[in-house]
Amino acid sequence: MLMGMLKNRRGTAEIVGTVLFLVILFFFFSNVFLWHNQVTREMDGLVGDKMSSAIKIDTAVRSGEPVYAEPDSSPFINETSTNGGWRLPEEDFVFDTGINAQHMELVSVVRLCVLARYIDSGHENVTIYVYDFVLGSYTSTGQNVTGERFPKSKWFNVTLAPASRYMGGGLVEVSFLDAVQVEDVRGQLDVEGMEVTVDYVVLEVGDSGGIDATLSRLWIVDSTGHMYAEFEPMRVPAGSYRDIVFNMTIRETEFSPDGSVRVFPNSQEVVVNYVAPSEETVIFKVITTLGNTAACSYDFSSE
Repeated sequence: MLMGMLKNRRGTAEIVGTVLFLVILFFFFSNVFLWHNQVTREMDGLVGDKMSSAIKIDTAVRSGEPVYAEPDSSPFINETSTNGGWRLPEEDFVFDTGINAQHMELVSVVRLCVLARYIDSGHENVTIYVYDFVLGSYTSTGQNVTGERFPKSKWFNVTLAPASRYMGGGLVEVSFLDAVQVEDVRGQLDVEGMEVTVDYVVLEVGDSGGIDATLSRLWIVDSTGHMYAEFEPMRVPAGSYRDIVFNMTIRETEFSPDGSVRVFPNSQEVVVNYVAPSEETVIFKVITTLGNTAACSYDFSSE
């Protein structure tokens, strides 16, 4: 029988061909099945990672570095003789915040902190004044340094809002004025410390999931159109947040020629070059490498 099959070459070829065909089909379908299983597993992993790295974005306020008066003055301001009495001399304290006028919309409020005491046996008050650039004159903050024979230094905290009203060219100007213009007792104002702090608007991006998220792009939509910032890998650890800060000291010429904003990342935050429009609501949207998105808006009003 075997010899008969060997002599029948046509039948042998058909058998061998059929076997080879079945072997090829077996390897083909097994590989397809294994490939499909691997792809499905990878897709399930991506979907799981996407669901576990949900992000959110919102606006927040952060405090800048304190700014001190320049030039440094003596902490003691002695009253001088005027019209047969005594009064504080006119002395202005100027704080240079370094904020560009184009970025004033990014400033939330300005905080003034004064550590002072007033040595005056007549118990006169000295009022803290700040320059109002809208009125063009100094205006009272409502904070008074009470004169005493043996006074203790006290902190006086003032919030100045809207910030644009009390910042001219990035400068904040502070002065002190006697409640009584001319008094019989000579006093001495001791300004031991004084600083101005600018609170500015930032974007706070948080990861509310269980694994880290990686931001891909920030979209900015305002009346001028769409702009975007491409992130060099910006990782947001699970359960935490990162800040996106707008650069408030750059020049207009530092923008990219095509109008898109540039990004300067460091270990703490990401700085985006963007000039916020006045009296306008701007929409911000972030996208992760896995396709998760989140959006928020902010009204850049000066009042």
